Amino acid sequence: MSIIPRDVGEAINLGYSFNQATAESVRLINHYFAGFKIVTIAKDLDRLLLPHISRAATKEIRVTDPPPEMKILFHALDRVDKDKSLYVSRIFRYDGAKLIVDHEYLVLPKSSRGQGLGKRVLAAFLEQYQNMDVKEIRVWAGLADGGAVWAKAGFKAFYRDEMQNILDAATVSMGGSPELALAQAQFDAYYGAEPHGNAFPIEDWVNIPGMEPVLKLQTTNWHGWIDLTNTEDLRNFIKYAGSKN
Repeated sequence: MSIIPRDVGEAINLGYSFNQATAESVRLINHYFAGFKIVTIAKDLDRLLLPHISRAATKEIRVTDPPPEMKILFHALDRVDKDKSLYVSRIFRYDGAKLIVDHEYLVLPKSSRGQGLGKRVLAAFLEQYQNMDVKEIRVWAGLADGGAVWAKAGFKAFYRDEMQNILDAATVSMGGSPELALAQAQFDAYYGAEPHGNAFPIEDWVNIPGMEPVLKLQTTNWHGWIDLTNTEDLRNFIKYAGSKN
């Protein structure tokens, strides 16, 4: 499904700004990001996020070429009290011929956490990813408990050295325990079979008693991804995200 100038106009009426003129925004989105339902995501983000901010939101859709990239921003920054700030950013881009999305930021006001809001935002975007045939989601799991959150969501970890760093941190709080031995055994089994592997199943770690607090540390961030072409991973991810409503 293609967007038309009226869709861009409706998004502008909802408070979104564009870096391109309407005609060029329509052309680039239809050519590179077919299936993107601009009005749907604009209304979803307003419905989900506006009740949780105390100041005006900045809302932007930036489309560039070359390279083809689309960035969606929704933020309301409180420079006095950072615990009241909200920042959501998604970047759609290509890795070769493969359309991927970077989950750049999802920072919610402290008072809005732990209520399922993050999952509803995730579900709203996931609907778009499926419309657009996005192949992968990539994350940097390092903000506001993100290391544990993205592990629970089923993301795989890219880098062995980041997993070793997490094990080293776990040794401080869990040294000598059977739980740490289990985490080490899982690490050894995976990298023994795949020395250069980039899909360590870190979700197994978050279920080990004592490991979740380690994954929430600011010093144990990691880079990860999920393959939306993998039927089982996609099914589990949809179940994790739940409904956007």
